[in-house]
Amino acid sequence: MIQWLIFLIIAARLAGFFGISPLIIPVRGVPPAVKGFFTLIVAYLLLPTVSGSFTTTDVQRNFFLLLISESLIGLLLGFVTLIFANLYLIAGQFMDLTSGLSAATLFDPLTQTNAGLMANFIYLYGLLNYFLANGHHRLLTFLTVSFELIPPGKGILHPGLSELLIKIFALVMLVAIEIAIPFLMVMLISDLALGILARTAPQMNVFMLSFGLKILLAIFTLWLLLPGIAYFTGIYLELMEKNLLTIIREIGYGG
Repeated sequence: MIQWLIFLIIAARLAGFFGISPLIIPVRGVPPAVKGFFTLIVAYLLLPTVSGSFTTTDVQRNFFLLLISESLIGLLLGFVTLIFANLYLIAGQFMDLTSGLSAATLFDPLTQTNAGLMANFIYLYGLLNYFLANGHHRLLTFLTVSFELIPPGKGILHPGLSELLIKIFALVMLVAIEIAIPFLMVMLISDLALGILARTAPQMNVFMLSFGLKILLAIFTLWLLLPGIAYFTGIYLELMEKNLLTIIREIGYGG
């Protein structure tokens, strides 16, 4: 009986994580039964490792409190990965805005949002490189380690975590801008060149010319940036793991 209760407590943290993180199982597009089955399998595999940190008295007395606290910890860790998952999407939206493609938006059924052509492409390209770099394996390993760093029932959720989440969001925004900067500079130079051309040759319809020219230039520039975005995957994983570890330590030490 105690082993079943421990199993459910472990599954609570995993369910909170998998329910919000798109980096292992997509949040939308996958039936809840599949996600639930996957959660139970991972919880079963972790049971022999984690069960030693429980005491029979704690499980019996505080079972429902442990379920709630573990679910919240899983949601918090999943939310951090959700912020990092949107890094490529944010960078792509900056590119769409400057290239004039922001008007051509597509509805993404996975995120339930409207995103530009480049934003969708870079987001999917970034996720592809993430899986090719075995990022999902590293994240599952990190989840296992989280049970060692924060044994069930030992984590403390405190107000200082909100400040840490704001810092992580600011970091993701900064990194997204850094990814998009080469593209933004090319678009800025092209705007300056078209402005000079409009001044020197007023008889030309530069405004109409700029539409096709900027789109072609945007596609060519993005093609040149793809190897750099693929190379960035390793840095991306290190940043995410470092910030997840910071969150886990804050929860474990209670601020």
